[in-house]
Order: sequence, then structure tokens, then C-alpha cells
Amino acid sequence: MNGLVGIAAVTWALVAAGCVAATGAQVSEVESKPSGDVRPSVMSFGASVSDMQVALADDCTTIALREVDVAIPGIARQEQIDCRGFDYFGAPRLAEFVFGDGRLMIAWILVETPELDALEAAFTAQYGAPTHKTPMLAAYADDQAVVRRDTPEAGFYAPALDAPYRGFFDAQVAAASE
Repeated sequence: MNGLVGIAAVTWALVAAGCVAATGAQVSEVESKPSGDVRPSVMSFGASVSDMQVALADDCTTIALREVDVAIPGIARQEQIDCRGFDYFGAPRLAEFVFGDGRLMIAWILVETPELDALEAAFTAQYGAPTHKTPMLAAYADDQAVVRRDTPEAGFYAPALDAPYRGFFDAQVAAASE
């Protein structure tokens, strides 16, 4: 996998989050879901960049922080932690932790295409049937989680981004049924 794949993943997430400003969504407090087999316990949505760097120190072989050029409306600054060697679904991965104004908002963990059916089955076992399903994705919007097939990865997003992601997922389902 190369850096362009990661940028594409972030771009996809930011398109989905495009109406953050319009919905008034904010990440002002640390928000986390219970940990399970598919949701890494290290994620705490709303956590600061420095808190996540400390939390990830033992989970990554390398950690790089960089600014992300694509803008989420209503967010002044975006950064991303690239965590290589992140243990997920039985193998070391590239995990991308995206921050808006210094708070964790989105996490993407890249996987391999042959693993997608098993990954989706694991998500379904944990979360139940997908709320939205297309050839491109299986979304578990009630749990702020998604399995992407266009760029093979597991995604998780802050509850504050729920409305824009649901809108994006609804649009994807409508487009797939045309």
C-alpha cells in the first residue's frame, strides 16, 4: 500500500463528513464505544493528537504525524497519524487516525482484498446486519463503523459525524439501486 491509498481513504471520509459544519457536529469530549473484536480499544474519539500518540506508542512500529490538505467544512486544521505495524485482524497494518482541530474524528485500517469477506462477517457478528450495503461498502451506522471494498479497509468514525455519514451511506445505497 502506498500513501496515495491512505489519502484516498481520508478523502472518502471527508466527503462523507462534508456537512459537519451544516449539522453543527462537534467533537468536544472524548467519545468511545465498547471494544470488541473489530473495534480497536485504543481509539477514543475526541482524544487529542498527543494523547493518541501516547496511546499508540506500543501499537505501532512507526508513527508519523502529518497535516492533511483535504478540508472538512467547519474544521480549521486536519492532521493524521499514520501508524504502521498496527496489529489488526491478525496482521500488522497501516492505520490512519484523522484529527479535526486536534481531536480524533476518523480511523481507517487498511486490509487486504482477500480478507474483506471475513472482515465483513466479523463486523456483522459484532454489530448485526449492515444498516447500508452496496458493492462498495457495508456500513454499520448504528455503531459508526464501515467495511470498504473500493479501498479495502475497516473504518470507524466519531459519533459526532453520524448524521453526515448516514447521509452519505443513504446516497450510496440510492445510487447503487439505480
